[in-house]
Amino acid sequence: MTKTYMLASIKVGDFAKWKSVYDEDVKLRDDAGLKERYIFTCMKDPKNITLLFAIDSVEKAKAFLESPEIREHMERATVMGDPEICFFHKVHETCCHEPC
Repeated sequence: MTKTYMLASIKVGDFAKWKSVYDEDVKLRDDAGLKERYIFTCMKDPKNITLLFAIDSVEKAKAFLESPEIREHMERATVMGDPEICFFHKVHETCCHEPC
């Protein structure tokens, strides 16, 4: 079975505010089949955030992103502009014998 992932890149005005609102949305993400794997912040600018999710389906993920509720939450969370979204299929995984 091929695993599908969604990579989302955003810029926020206030990381603490964004994280607070983001944390409120865990049930909405779960219901949409988004399973958070990583949250990254850019070393040069921690207001640039990249998130990686394992997803159940591209269609459900797109519907989640386009929902009025999530759009309102992004605005409240100081997200600047539209997120940059990419969908991926995992084709290879290397085990480096280090904890992930």
